[in-house]
Amino acid sequence: MSLKPKRECDQGLNLLKLLSALVACLIGAAVAQGDDLSKASPEAVSARIDRLFEQAWLSAGVAPAPLADDATFLRRVTLDLTGLIPTAGEIRAFQADSRPDKRQIVIADLLTRPRHSNHLARLWREILLPRNTDATAVAAFEAWLQNRFQQNLVYDRLVQDILSARGTVAQSEPAIFFAANSTKPEDLAASSSRAFLGLQVRCAQCHDHPFASWKQSDFWGFAAFYARVQGPAGAGDQTPVDDRADGEVRHPKTLKAMIPQFLDGRQFAESTAEPRRAVLARWITAADNPFFARAAVNRAWWLMFGRGLVQPVDDLGANNPASHPEVLKLLADDFVAGGFDLRRTLQIIAGSKVYQLASQEGGAREGAAAYTAMAVRSLSAAQVYDALLQASGQRVSSPTPEMIRERSAFLAQFDAPSRDALEFQGGIPQVLSLLNGSMVARLTDPTTSDLIAALADSPFLNDRQRIETVFLATVSRSPRNNEWEPMLKIFESKHTAESRAQALGDILWALLNSSEFVLNR
Repeated sequence: MSLKPKRECDQGLNLLKLLSALVACLIGAAVAQGDDLSKASPEAVSARIDRLFEQAWLSAGVAPAPLADDATFLRRVTLDLTGLIPTAGEIRAFQADSRPDKRQIVIADLLTRPRHSNHLARLWREILLPRNTDATAVAAFEAWLQNRFQQNLVYDRLVQDILSARGTVAQSEPAIFFAANSTKPEDLAASSSRAFLGLQVRCAQCHDHPFASWKQSDFWGFAAFYARVQGPAGAGDQTPVDDRADGEVRHPKTLKAMIPQFLDGRQFAESTAEPRRAVLARWITAADNPFFARAAVNRAWWLMFGRGLVQPVDDLGANNPASHPEVLKLLADDFVAGGFDLRRTLQIIAGSKVYQLASQEGGAREGAAAYTAMAVRSLSAAQVYDALLQASGQRVSSPTPEMIRERSAFLAQFDAPSRDALEFQGGIPQVLSLLNGSMVARLTDPTTSDLIAALADSPFLNDRQRIETVFLATVSRSPRNNEWEPMLKIFESKHTAESRAQALGDILWALLNSSEFVLNR
């Protein structure tokens, strides 16, 4: 029996190990030489992230998917950074752009659009406010966030402004955070630790945490920072948020008044006239806080990939390590060195090759965790609604009361209890709504659809160009080879302008009802 195949196999394995060690060495040297992240460009940090993933893939003996094509990339990055799908014109212009750095250029452009600020405001409002918060308060808080994100207010300052809010909810939008938590120390402690530090300590409110190291005394020590805050019991309450001179929380079992304690174990020294929560806000957002920067960049990663480097995204405890700790550390260090610039972090992630990989069929979680391909993700209810309007060409300068009611009803029907983008969010009611709903019927009716009217009336377009435009406007790609023939046959049998416009409406309806339309790939 020949031993040649075994020898070749052993040599291959040894070569793989050698290459893996060499890459690890090179990465270590590159990171060591580039410790001063404050001087590194976003593109340089993106390249470091890619080298770390390349080393991980080599060590695991797996190969990544190829890069996504231009149309797929543009749809993905536009959805992730603005919540919208790109227009047919934007896709054509991007595909025709021959500049080698066109992806970096479009990322930078998307990050400065007002729609990017709207998108971040909605996401962070969902993180910070419970689902049952009063709609008027939600709108005011989201508008306040939108203004701050548009200014690119650094993230530590944004968080400090929320935690240090004063006044009534009518006077100060950040006060809504306190109203939504009924100004209860225990609710504020659980919400702020989860949202800003990525720590799930609420479980320790009633007993020691069953899995993590958090004790009940840790939770109530943290809640003690909010013991002297007075404020509204709800969004409709006009009690101003302010700080009292006294007030304590007590341990539920020992009834002992709790001394404020940070979640790194250090106790707060009550020797200053400064309000406790002001000290807490500074500690939470400090550059040397072991949780704050990691929690922020982990959320940014979650926004772009549908999962965090630590998953669940708001559970960064010691019992739940990151899938790629070196990447998380690199991003967190850069976030601090860059002055807590969230826009820079998103630019770095979007500019990495790992973000730009092609998607995998079915969006399997195993591939998503290894990041060898981009997982296919569900659009949120708001993204589906906005995509329907965008794809059908409807222009909305100022929403009418009827449109506001329509949007509210749509979101109520499509909203899913889970915000996990890697889980399909739809069901029978949602499918039926797209198939038979009045909104989709209006948007695809040739007499009321802006897109169909524009295509049908244009004398400069032939049938192929009209069909391609509908595909680009909806699923952000041209028809595949096997799709052209049946589409063109539909038009061969239509001999009047009205019937040809109806055929375009039927194609638009079919694409809006495809699974591809409601997915980010």
